[in-house]
Parts: sequence; C-alpha cells; structure tokens
Amino acid sequence: MNVRTSVALLVGVILVATVAAPIRAAPILIENGNAWARIWPDIADPDQGMDIWTVNGPDGVDWNILHQQWFWYSVDTVGGPMAEKPLEALDPAPFVFASDTDGDSLADNAFLRYTSASEGLEISVNYRLMGGTPASGVADIAETIRIVNTAAVAQTIHFFQFSDFNLSAADDTVEVTLPNTADEWFGALRLTETVVTPAATAYQVGVAADLLGLLNDGLPTTLDGTAGPVTGAVGWAFQWDAVLGPNATLLISKDKSVVLLPEPATLTFVGLGAALMAVRRRRTH
Repeated sequence: MNVRTSVALLVGVILVATVAAPIRAAPILIENGNAWARIWPDIADPDQGMDIWTVNGPDGVDWNILHQQWFWYSVDTVGGPMAEKPLEALDPAPFVFASDTDGDSLADNAFLRYTSASEGLEISVNYRLMGGTPASGVADIAETIRIVNTAAVAQTIHFFQFSDFNLSAADDTVEVTLPNTADEWFGALRLTETVVTPAATAYQVGVAADLLGLLNDGLPTTLDGTAGPVTGAVGWAFQWDAVLGPNATLLISKDKSVVLLPEPATLTFVGLGAALMAVRRRRTH
C-alpha cells in the first residue's frame, strides 16, 4: 500500500468518524486532486495548526511545501492590549468536522470551531482544498475565518495569522506586494496568499522563527509593516484589529495558491522534491 493510498484510507476513516462525533486529539486530513493537507486543531505545540500541505509536482513526487500555518488572538482588557494566545487556548476541545464537498469520497473541507463563554468569543476556521491534476504542480486552499463577539459588551479583538512555507530548503524570498497579498518564491516556484476581505490592519515579513517568537513571547504584538522582500528561512504574518459590539462578527476571507513549475536549473538545484521532503519534520503521533 503506497503513501497516498494510506492517506486516502485514513481520510475516509476520519470522515466517517465525524458523522458520529467531533474529532478530538487527532490530526485532520483533507485531500483533493494532487494535494493533501494536515491540521492539528487542539495540540499546544510549537508546530500546532496546519503543518503539511503536499502537492504532487511535475516530477510525480509529492512536495510538502509547508512547515506551519496557524492563528493567534487576543482581547483587550481595561488595562490595554494583552498578549496573544494560539487559537487552541480559546477552546482546548474544539468542534471539528471534515467533509467531502465534491463526492469523490475524500474529505476536502475542514471546519474548526473554538468557543469560550469566559472570553466571550467564538472563532471558526473553514479550509477548502482544491487540488489540480496529478503532476500539475498547482493547488489552492481557500480559508474563511469567522470571529464572533459573544460577550454582552463591545470588545477589541486582535487576530493574527503566521505562515512558514518552504519552496526550498532555506532560500525563499517573501514580499507583501499589496496590503492584502503575500508572495513567496524560489526561482519559478511561487506561492501567493490573497486576503479577499478585509485587508489586514498590519503585516510583517521576516525570519519565520523570529515572527513566531513575537507571537509566543507573552507580550502584546503589533506587526511593524515590514514588507520585504526578505530572503532565507522566511515567513510572514498578518494582523487584523477590530472593535466588535455584542454579537457582532468579523469575517476574514483568504486564498492561498501554489505553482510548482520549476525551470531546469531550479529542478537540478533543489532535486525536485527530495530536498524539500528531507527538511520536513513529519509528526506521527
């Protein structure tokens, strides 16, 4: 049994399980066409959230182009801004549901909902994976985030997304080209994230480990607007700030697309997939 067959069977098992009950303490797998992705919804870990997005490239090899993509939030108090926390801190047992939207018997959609009465917040994330044909090297993930103030009073919310993709071992370039667009490339390989609505309040490009440190240092964060381009082991973060009245909602819509169509020189340098697979940490628990 090959890896992709095993993944397909596991996704099928997860999909059946979600019919009976929400998934707890297990990764969520979504798959479509030439791509699949993995999400850890409730594990407090340096690599929590989505940690695999694999796309079948022109060489027929599955490239894992993602190290981590996840979300942090904070709510101001009367004393001012508070340190942001990862999304699973809001609700350590979120409701999670994987579904098949195109009838191919594989889950291509994942829905995660985090609720806290004490913090007066409900945050849900919906992922929709759209893969291409085998060996096409193209795929897309659409994301919709809904933040609802369930408190009886207005609240100031800060919401962050951190992204650490790798199209090479450590030589990617990242640039925020518009207030709502982040581009990452290595040679002819390219990943683009477009924020459809609303545009981020702030953003920052830099060394991925440094950006992650800002979100986990126990201090309030305001991204500094660095747009790049920056080259190396790089990533980016977006920030949304909003004042939400009781029962008010902030709806964020985004889309990530990848094109893995290397030129011959890039193909030779990277080893088309082998180098990328080697630098990935694959969790098996």
